Amino acid sequence: MRKFLFIAILFFSIQLKAQQFFIKGNYPNFYISHQVLKGETFKSIGILYNLLPGTIANFNALTFTNDPVLSRVLKVPLSKSNFVQSKASNDKKSAPVYYTILSESLRELSAKFKLEPTLIAKWNPATNVATGNKIIVGFIKLAYPVTPPLAEPQPTGIDSALKQVYVPKSPSVRSMRTRPATDTIDIGGPLPVIANQPKETKQTTTPVIATEEAPKKVGGAGRLKVYVDCSNTWCDDNFIKTEINIVDFLLDRIAADVHVLITSQQNGSGGSQLQLIFYGQNKFKNLPDTLSYNIDPNATESERRDAIAKYIKLGLTPFILKTNYADDISIQMKQTSKNKTGENSNKSTTDKWNYWVFRLGASGNLSLDKIYKSNSYRSNISADRTTDKLKVNLGIYGNSNVSMYEYETPAGTEKLEVKNSSYGVNHGIVVSINQHWCYGYEANYTNSTFPNNKSRIYVSPAIEYAIFPYKMVNNKFLTLRYGVDFTRNKYYDTTVFNKTKESLFGHNLSLNLSLNQKWGNINSSVSYRNYFSDWTLNNLGIYLNVEVRITGGLSFYGYTFGGLTRDQIYLAKGGATEQEIWHTQ
Repeated sequence: MRKFLFIAILFFSIQLKAQQFFIKGNYPNFYISHQVLKGETFKSIGILYNLLPGTIANFNALTFTNDPVLSRVLKVPLSKSNFVQSKASNDKKSAPVYYTILSESLRELSAKFKLEPTLIAKWNPATNVATGNKIIVGFIKLAYPVTPPLAEPQPTGIDSALKQVYVPKSPSVRSMRTRPATDTIDIGGPLPVIANQPKETKQTTTPVIATEEAPKKVGGAGRLKVYVDCSNTWCDDNFIKTEINIVDFLLDRIAADVHVLITSQQNGSGGSQLQLIFYGQNKFKNLPDTLSYNIDPNATESERRDAIAKYIKLGLTPFILKTNYADDISIQMKQTSKNKTGENSNKSTTDKWNYWVFRLGASGNLSLDKIYKSNSYRSNISADRTTDKLKVNLGIYGNSNVSMYEYETPAGTEKLEVKNSSYGVNHGIVVSINQHWCYGYEANYTNSTFPNNKSRIYVSPAIEYAIFPYKMVNNKFLTLRYGVDFTRNKYYDTTVFNKTKESLFGHNLSLNLSLNQKWGNINSSVSYRNYFSDWTLNNLGIYLNVEVRITGGLSFYGYTFGGLTRDQIYLAKGGATEQEIWHTQ
């Protein structure tokens, strides 16, 4: 066993000699990545990095066992037991830990790694503080020699730059004007900048520390701050936060780095189209993106929430790549479904139903009480076909409602039975002209005892104009619709206008608005119609729903609706009993 351990130790040592360690994470949870070799266990890895094996397992949210580690890569925490930052180590069993500079200045690096600037300069004497350069930020103590000791520093690079910028006092305005152009000046901060370089001078070896002209890379070391906006559709917030735990979810959209606006729009197949817009904010403002996904009409809530979480992950990936948490992203791009020949198919599929969707539904309920009994049954069948140019729908339905009451009168107990039924056929066609115009018609036939309609035939051709293109329906939708209509009515009883049947012509106008934006939502509609034979027989309806997010968890919400109805020409003439009035309420 000892021989085997010695051979294993020698093998691991050979592997590590060619490896450079790079620090990851944020203070105080720094770590390095370890590529797991075949046969390695938590114990052997712990011995190598001077850590308890259980500590490594817990840091990776894994269960400690004595078996070989199955993970390909492990995070090895850097702690006081295995990470030295106080001074350079000449121990052959210590290896430098590097960091690749993003866009930080020397001051920012010092604060990030809790190091004195002079110590950074001592460990990196010939390295400039510039984006993309590697610097040493500490040393990891290993069980076996893996690297030669650190060479003695030479007075160049960062070290010489520090000597230039650390001057006793800030010069006065007058002395700054008279200084030579090649001088360095102290602007009063703890880590001053190098300024007043001649325009013709090209800095090839002299480092630039925190100059205003230094390139700035998007992002930074902190966690990504995300605001998920599901005001237009349903989202499982707890599930999303459980599935994505390398970002911070905020309640304030203004403070977030990314505002994710999720909207849902019902599509022609009966399902819905999800649209996820990723608004980059603050330092990510130049990284917007939009993703869309179609939810099947028979999808379960579990499938729906999985899809939302999946596309949030996909959309956040470009933003997370700009942070230090990029290593926590796992991407798989492998097709799992194959055709009959076993080869991946790139051919577009053909809908054998020619875009037709059929539905069949039925429901009912039964209520039994000592003095009240009721039952109702409903059924429907529909066929719909939707393409980008044409939408066709056809539906048939039928309803039956029976209620029975018992009530006391001076003569004894009386029973009242109320029966209502209805059935009908609906049909409509909409033809798209372009992204702003469409036309079509609606036609239906109904029979309903409750509104006194023995038969009602209604036909209405119409035209619609969209202020915004239809492709923007998920975010903003404003349409103006106008149509004329023809109605042929036959009644069970004589109406209040002494009619048993009549034919009427009229017209209708409607304005619909829907806005789903970062600041909130607005849904509103105004509709009007009247008969040409008597313009006093009209109907006006108004609806408004507003939600505006002010800040954090504070929102303003308002809802109102109203109507003016003067076209109930179907009302039966005559009185009604107290029980009939109570039943209709």
